[in-house]
Amino acid sequence: MANSYLKESIFETMKRREILKYTAWVTGAAVAAPFATVLLSGCQTDVANQADYKAAFFNNDEWTLIRELVDTIIPKTDSPSASEVGVHQMLDHMLANVYHADDVKAYRENINHVFNFLKDKDDVVEACNFLISKKEPFDQKAFDAFMDLRQQTIGSYLSTEEISKNYLNYLPVPGTYEACISLEEAGGKLWAI
Repeated sequence: MANSYLKESIFETMKRREILKYTAWVTGAAVAAPFATVLLSGCQTDVANQADYKAAFFNNDEWTLIRELVDTIIPKTDSPSASEVGVHQMLDHMLANVYHADDVKAYRENINHVFNFLKDKDDVVEACNFLISKKEPFDQKAFDAFMDLRQQTIGSYLSTEEISKNYLNYLPVPGTYEACISLEEAGGKLWAI
């Protein structure tokens, strides 16, 4: 009886915004946990800097193709390419060591659509451009899987230490939040996480 009265009084005094804030925080933490685990494990093991890295999830042919794909998504310009900062290694490490078995199985099925689409293509860049143009013959499953890979590549790329510290604004201990400032006011660079 006392416990039920206590629970009711706690919820009566708690404001709706606080409930929404905590719900959003818990939901966001659940969604971001696997990605955060990869980032933290990557920092601890320095996966991206291992010259002799052996792929654990992808086979040799897939490993070569994944490297080409991430470099097609983010090629070298005035900043390093995706493979130069180890994005392909982060993806492999995440799939081999972090993802739940059901998620690994689903990822394997999806990425195989991209591999099958590219199997007979000579030029990966041209094939990817054709795929995202949605011209006929259109392969929806390969398109969806490629877009997932694209999203993972961009997220991994932007969260690497090299890119965060040297190509984006980086402030390990942030100050006050200033919404709606111009890019020039932010030093001409987007902010890292």
